[in-house]
Amino acid sequence: MNIIYVKNMLEICAIVAGLTVTLIPTYRWMKNRIRRKEEEEEAKEDERKTHKAISEQTLESIKGIDIRLKNVEEEITLSDGSIKNFVHVIKAEIDTSNWLNPRPMFRTTTSGLNIFVNEAYCQICKCKSEDLINLGWMNFLISTEMADSIHRRWMSFAHELTQYNDVMHFVTNDGEDRGNWNVVIKPLGPTTLQKNVLSDDRTIIKEDVHEYIWHGTFKPKDDIAKKIADNLGIPY
Repeated sequence: MNIIYVKNMLEICAIVAGLTVTLIPTYRWMKNRIRRKEEEEEAKEDERKTHKAISEQTLESIKGIDIRLKNVEEEITLSDGSIKNFVHVIKAEIDTSNWLNPRPMFRTTTSGLNIFVNEAYCQICKCKSEDLINLGWMNFLISTEMADSIHRRWMSFAHELTQYNDVMHFVTNDGEDRGNWNVVIKPLGPTTLQKNVLSDDRTIIKEDVHEYIWHGTFKPKDDIAKKIADNLGIPY
């Protein structure tokens, strides 16, 4: 009887030992798998938190940009103390400085319309600034042939938006020879100007025209031009 009991116990122990050997690796595998899943979930949660934080920061940045843009827009459109008025003041100061500059200078459009001339330029042509602006910068050349030739060269440079250099022979309205002058015209940038145009009902209306603005200067080249420059106090 004792022998049978011992035998059964040994068999039971063997079965338990076999199960233990089998279950331990399985337990370890399941434990590791559960741990990996927890780590993956934690990583996903961290990633979600990071994405949420980035999204919130991005949203706040966009809101900040929007507020700044609105402030700039309001500043530009304000009637008093605005950037727009400040720019007008700066432009007036620059125009005044250019007007008093002893060197002849002007601002022109690609089409050759003077939109600014200074006093030294007026003295070369012996006329008022209004006349120069209305007539344009090529109307005081010595001949139509020179004007046509210069206009063709000018348009080729204007098309490429590059600096234009040439020699121009000026005369006054009464035919007085003012000599040859080196002319340098540099591109400034695009702008919108108002131009008087004739409507269908024959009335004059103002129309916005997109133009490119250029800055030009003169320097005497021959003896006639240099003598005139000396008399007018124009440096060269």
